[in-house]
Amino acid sequence: MGFRFIAFVLVVILFGTQTVRANRRSCGCLKPYQIAACDAVFSPRAMEVTCCHPMKTFVDTNNQCLVELETDEFTCAVSKCATGKYNFTTRDNIDLKKVKHVLQNISDSDPETTPLVEEIKKNCFDNRYLRYVTSDPCCDNMKYEVCAYVSCLMGCQKFYTHPHRCRRLAINVAICKPVLQKYLDYINGESTCSSK
Repeated sequence: MGFRFIAFVLVVILFGTQTVRANRRSCGCLKPYQIAACDAVFSPRAMEVTCCHPMKTFVDTNNQCLVELETDEFTCAVSKCATGKYNFTTRDNIDLKKVKHVLQNISDSDPETTPLVEEIKKNCFDNRYLRYVTSDPCCDNMKYEVCAYVSCLMGCQKFYTHPHRCRRLAINVAICKPVLQKYLDYINGESTCSSK
């Protein structure tokens, strides 16, 4: 009887190990290079330069707020400043009705921005921007700004080739775009798989 019990336990352990491996393969876990690429796209450093022409105003507005607030850190105050300059807020809070109106005007006045605006609508509306993890978890303006920025990158049709970091950013966006939702699950601790 002891032998049968040991054999049974070994079969259960072996079967369980194989099931875990199969589940990891089938769930579409992120690979380390995908995580690194998405980390680079989400980095505040990526917001320092314009690498996509239709994003110039976005980056310039953010940089203007950094100068006005005399900081080099991407903070909630910087996000409130930038979203305020775009008239996206009511009493310092994101107002999605205003956002939709402003984005429609931007898209209508510059058709080159349309793919970027469509990505923002897809990824940030209906409070989806709240899934974005930022250094200040209580700052919804920062979450919206990061969501909008990342979405603009995902919608960019052509990246500048200079400076070098724009080429690198374009590569990281190409890697991150197909796994963006999985990355959001990963950074929010909602992934059912390990990243290994």
